Amino acid sequence: MAALHSHARAHAFHGFMITLVSLPFACLSFHLGYYALSFIWLPTVFIYLWPRQADVADTVIYMFILGLCLDFMSGGPIGVWALIFLISNFIFPHDLRDYSPHMKGLWGGYGGGLIVNASLYVSLLSIFSQKITIPFMIIPQLALALLLFPFIFLLRKRVRAWIQRYDDAAT
Repeated sequence: MAALHSHARAHAFHGFMITLVSLPFACLSFHLGYYALSFIWLPTVFIYLWPRQADVADTVIYMFILGLCLDFMSGGPIGVWALIFLISNFIFPHDLRDYSPHMKGLWGGYGGGLIVNASLYVSLLSIFSQKITIPFMIIPQLALALLLFPFIFLLRKRVRAWIQRYDDAAT
């Protein structure tokens, strides 16, 4: 039983580290005509693809820490991303997500989750800043995250296969 628990904690830690590495990229932005595109929604891809075998308690703690880190790095109100990550985890729990090796099903689920997260983001930002946030300004950022999902999914799949081969060779 202890080995299973430590294995689940290791999965949660792997999810944490991968998402933590994505946070600096989330703060990058560039201008494309009228729109300022940023990768601020990039960590939500990793949150959605969080390992299914991860320990639930560790996952909640790690997601809260990741959200606070993103809040500090992005310069936004403290707690917005932490709440989004936590609420997203409770709405779309990683341990109840269907196993699907096919990207289409996961991509559709992520798209639905992205809409929920964007609605939550606009609501929380309006509450914390006490101004009405215009939701149309984040649509290009959401589209960018949705377009990056397949590439991240495939990269994650290849890295996991490489790690599995490495683990098999080590034992």
